[in-house]
Amino acid sequence: MIFNFNRKRNVDNVILRIDNEQIPQVNYTNFLGLIIDDKLNWDRHILYTSSKMSKNIGVLNKLKTLLPPHILFLLYNTLV
Repeated sequence: MIFNFNRKRNVDNVILRIDNEQIPQVNYTNFLGLIIDDKLNWDRHILYTSSKMSKNIGVLNKLKTLLPPHILFLLYNTLV
């Protein structure tokens, strides 16, 4: 991944090599739980995190009739 703050400069055709082996260029990657993109934009990470939280809240909603409130509170703090 090549970070580029200058929108006018094109870095799509840059080839990186280590020991004559070409390194593939990616637009984003997961690094220690954060999704980082080449423009240092948070949109992809926010979309991923909100989707994950939405799924967890949906599970908690289905469990609300089966579990006592203090267990639901513990699960909420753990998952969200």
